[in-house]
Amino acid sequence: MKKKGVTKLGLTSVVGNAGEYLVMGELLRRGVIAGLTPRNAPGFDIIATDGKTTVNLRVKTKNNAKKWRWNASSGDWRANVFHGMMPKDYCVLVDLAGGGPPLFRIVPTRRLESQLKRSHKKWVETLGRHGKRHSRDNKMRTIHPGNDFLRRYPQNNWRELGLRFQIRSSGQAASLAVATRSGQEKA
Repeated sequence: MKKKGVTKLGLTSVVGNAGEYLVMGELLRRGVIAGLTPRNAPGFDIIATDGKTTVNLRVKTKNNAKKWRWNASSGDWRANVFHGMMPKDYCVLVDLAGGGPPLFRIVPTRRLESQLKRSHKKWVETLGRHGKRHSRDNKMRTIHPGNDFLRRYPQNNWRELGLRFQIRSSGQAASLAVATRSGQEKA
């Protein structure tokens, strides 16, 4: 019997919610004040602040899918995926595939928007299977985790947000404690 995907089982909102809570948890763990916006609020999913800087976060989560997917406002390659962008606006791409800990990529929304437009334009201009043209009306925009553009944004690089973290991650705290005990660094 063939396994049904997340979409066919109607679990996409569960996966999306999981990603939002994971992102919020990572921020709270680092001492940043973070909160979810109301469900289906236009624009962003999470607002976070360190007391001086506030950022707006859009969270996109994939589970077993090969790519992250969005729908643009129209099939035109110039159509926007993200609306109401602000100066400190980021997309957090959450990858739950593989059964290990979640992986996060933090990308400025404007840069991701530009990349999605470029890649969609290129897709429309190339021939598909059997030499057929791709539909110019296709609203779907995708990006693969191995995309060269995403490699510019290291996984789990929360510093990309420009926030001051109050609490170090457990790995940083452990290495600091070891270095302090050995006399290499003083807290």
